[in-house]
Amino acid sequence: MRHIIITSDNLDEFSRIFSNPRRQSQLESLLLDCSFIAPTDNESNQVHPGFESAVRRIFQELKTWQDDCASIGFARQRPLGLHISDKYGSEGVILKIQGEEPLVAIDIVSSFTVTTTNTVHPPSLFKIAKSLPSLDRLPYNIREPKKVPEGWEKIYRTLLADGLSNLLLPSLSALALSWMSRGERDDDMPNPDSSCSGYTTSSGWSTQPSDVPDS
Repeated sequence: MRHIIITSDNLDEFSRIFSNPRRQSQLESLLLDCSFIAPTDNESNQVHPGFESAVRRIFQELKTWQDDCASIGFARQRPLGLHISDKYGSEGVILKIQGEEPLVAIDIVSSFTVTTTNTVHPPSLFKIAKSLPSLDRLPYNIREPKKVPEGWEKIYRTLLADGLSNLLLPSLSALALSWMSRGERDDDMPNPDSSCSGYTTSSGWSTQPSDVPDS
């Protein structure tokens, strides 16, 4: 097993350390911990730009891996699990991919999840998923916003239905959804990925790049 946790602040160092295709191919799970600034009360339920920036940067990095390996005919030994988390405990920030520019397509990622005290807006989650054509597992937690807008559950259900109806991923074999009220922690709820066998959690992950050998 080869796993690593990085932060959005050290992506440049991560890129330097994992510039070798053989080292890249050994990595099984990557958790990106986004460095967000805790929102003020007036900013609750506002869109946080740090999420989109972090997602676009890690997708571009993985696209470089993919292209570099293809250029030398080097095949990955295993698919990659990509996981994104955030560092602060405040609730209420909406995580969105707002830019018109599509995300680059990444074929090497087979599972994707976001572990957060907030909620990724459904259209943004599906925008990410559509850029992962080899995706076979997708757990998704929806959390009640801090300032609950009227009819938010109906709005989110409609967005989910629309997104799922347009999600054409031939490799997708498991999708797990869970709804969480404000104040509930992840460990208060059943594992949303219990139906997604083989999914890798973050327990026991190593933060040491040296754990991934060059050969």
